[in-house]
Amino acid sequence: MCETCSSGEYYNGVSSECKLCPKNTFTTSGAADINGCEACAEGGHSQPGTSYCDHCLSGKFYNQLSNNCELCPKNTFTISGARDINGCEACAEGGHSQPGARFCDQCLTAKYYDEISNECKLCPKNTFSITGANDISGCKPCANPGEYADVGSGYCKVCQQYMEFSETDQKCLCLDTFTRVGVEFKEDYGVHSCSRCEDVLKGSVTTSENSTDVRACACPKGTFDNMKGSCIDVYEEVDNLTLSTTLGTLKIEPGYWRTGGTSIDVRECPVAEACVGGNGTDYCREGHDGPYCNLCADGFAKDPFLLCQSCNTTATSVVLSILFDLVLVGLLFGVGVLLKRNKAVYKRLKNGVKIISMGFQITASLPAVAPALPLPETSKEVVTTIQFFNADIFQLVSAGCISAGFNYFDRLLMVTLPIFLFCSALVLAGRKSKSNGSRFFDAAMAVLYLTLPTITTTVFGVFSCDTLDDERSMLRADYR
Repeated sequence: MCETCSSGEYYNGVSSECKLCPKNTFTTSGAADINGCEACAEGGHSQPGTSYCDHCLSGKFYNQLSNNCELCPKNTFTISGARDINGCEACAEGGHSQPGARFCDQCLTAKYYDEISNECKLCPKNTFSITGANDISGCKPCANPGEYADVGSGYCKVCQQYMEFSETDQKCLCLDTFTRVGVEFKEDYGVHSCSRCEDVLKGSVTTSENSTDVRACACPKGTFDNMKGSCIDVYEEVDNLTLSTTLGTLKIEPGYWRTGGTSIDVRECPVAEACVGGNGTDYCREGHDGPYCNLCADGFAKDPFLLCQSCNTTATSVVLSILFDLVLVGLLFGVGVLLKRNKAVYKRLKNGVKIISMGFQITASLPAVAPALPLPETSKEVVTTIQFFNADIFQLVSAGCISAGFNYFDRLLMVTLPIFLFCSALVLAGRKSKSNGSRFFDAAMAVLYLTLPTITTTVFGVFSCDTLDDERSMLRADYR
């Protein structure tokens, strides 16, 4: 009777007995000889006398001593598993891996793999790596004297002609008897010569010698970068003592104003004290805003000298101011009636009062007519006190403190319409009164006489406009 070898065995004709298939081979049904023991596929392994092969996963190899699949060492890999440690392939130059990897990572040029942080880091100064390195030892030092490398370099550099690398300063410096031209810069440490700032920004110089970047090119004092590739002379109204000034950083002198950081139109302020100069958003003194710093911010209103002061107006002060002007008109009217009984005295006093009141009106109008006229502090107090002679309620009480959005057209109506209606009422009353008609006409004339400067100034103010360089058109009177 014929016998068959069991799975994992083959028949040995010499000894006439069944023997175990060698390691890393197998047979499922027994073999007639050793050639019937099939080798395990790539990455597979087996113990002697097995009917199948085991297979380690990616990143592992079979350790015969421990009879286990173990992780491939760091900086090696296997895609399909390995039957022994020799099947764990080493990473290529610059590659790295953690234990048990199925592929290698690669650091880029000028970097090395840091095992502690598990990341690629830049090669240190004066070392380089062309392909990336497995560790810091792969960052090679520059081999020749005078060569150097920046942090994270893929090659070493050489200083340009007439320069040498200073180990102390860690940069290229001019040789003895050579100096760097003050209007040149150098963007890197290659072997090319210095570039001229003039070619980048016309009229510019470097802020210091040994400059290494185009950003070192700056406009000298007294000029500014016009953002069109040139340094041009600063305007008379601009600070000329600052280096590296651009159009946006121009420092405006006190008493001047411009629409914004892109404007080259610098204008003199009608009220010099309102414009404090500077740049950006700080052209105006506190409480001032808008064109020429001549508008008042919320909570502020103009005083007689067109400076914005904090609002402190109350309803009582408004009523008292109006009553004061009405009482003044009434007193003048009453005095006129009494003096008419003595025509000689009346005539002399009438002319004297006209001269005095006209003088006070002209004086009170100075801030509006000539805002740039300098006055002593004592004179300013006098001008402020006699504002009621102009019979302009808006010089005594600012409408901006009472109603938001009050503009010049509102003021025009408030100044002219009440006077027109009041005088019209006096004229109509005079025409109806046969005995006292002349008195009503005289009262109307007195009111018109007192309000004439205010009315004419206000009416003519609507015809003067101002166009700014940002294409805004403003009524000049609105600045007041």
